[in-house]
Amino acid sequence: MSLKLGVIGAGAIGKEHIRRCTQVLQGATVVAVSDINADNARAAVALPGVQAEVYADGHDVINASDVDAILVTSWDPTHEEYTLAAIAAGKPVSAKNRWRCLRKAAAASSMPK
Repeated sequence: MSLKLGVIGAGAIGKEHIRRCTQVLQGATVVAVSDINADNARAAVALPGVQAEVYADGHDVINASDVDAILVTSWDPTHEEYTLAAIAAGKPVSAKNRWRCLRKAAAASSMPK
């Protein structure tokens, strides 16, 4: 089975996640990358073993039909936006601040506490 990943944020942390996904996770492939700095995204897809498309916006990565799961490695204040968008799109998501985002979303909704 193959897991196709989209990475939002291609700075130092994003590049390290991409490197590990490409070199360590068997069956995982990074297929989409975005960063607010297009040069960072292009540098990330130039890493050895990476054959991914560069997207201008993280929401485009989330909505890409070939992406199975999302890694949010962008600037911390953007984690909530991208995490909740990935969940709304029905895609598994990993982000450093995902639990804080989920608690905040639950508190704002009509979900039982």
